[in-house]
Amino acid sequence: MKSIHAKASHVKTAMLAAGLLLTTGCHRQIAVDAYPPNALKVRYVSATDFTDCLLASAVMCVNYVVGQDRFEATRVRKQLADEGLDLTRVGDVRAFWADRRIKFIPLKGELTNEPPMGLAWWVVSRGYPVICVVNQEEGAPEEFNHAVVVIGVDVDDNNGAVGDVIVLDPASAKRLERWDRETFLSRWVPTGNVMLLVFDASNQAVVDAWSRSLSPTDVGLGS
Repeated sequence: MKSIHAKASHVKTAMLAAGLLLTTGCHRQIAVDAYPPNALKVRYVSATDFTDCLLASAVMCVNYVVGQDRFEATRVRKQLADEGLDLTRVGDVRAFWADRRIKFIPLKGELTNEPPMGLAWWVVSRGYPVICVVNQEEGAPEEFNHAVVVIGVDVDDNNGAVGDVIVLDPASAKRLERWDRETFLSRWVPTGNVMLLVFDASNQAVVDAWSRSLSPTDVGLGS
């Protein structure tokens, strides 16, 4: 499947470059017929072409945290264009949603159940879907990236070990997929473990809760 070139900035801090570009790619995973019990019931949004996986992923997450079907992908795409914003750039997408009191926080995550950078901790313990940037095509350079939404992570109740990851892929005909730990890491690590957290900044209680979970200095909660 066709891809576009993307620039990724490697950082030692949690904050990631806002100019990151994303696009779709093809991959082979296991289809899931129904939402597993440990998965968040995020409503699926399909990408309409090879440029809008980030847009579709953002709409999925935003609608989940503020109320299902509040935003419609086609309309959001038009609004981005009308405002002169690039739907493939994280910085532009963040700016668009910030004007609508939705906060996107880019982080360098970990496949653990430990706060505050653990992917499983945010999805399983906190109940938030998380956008992850992955490199889907085996052997492709890491500049070719794609956005998916993680809605579930298998965590061992006995020892806290993290296993399979459940994703909604806006570019896949399977839609809901289960990726084993090794496959997920093989896609995620080449991008620098980029993940985007989404929360409703119009809700002060939510803002306060996020402020307690993440350092405002590290992630710009006050900006």
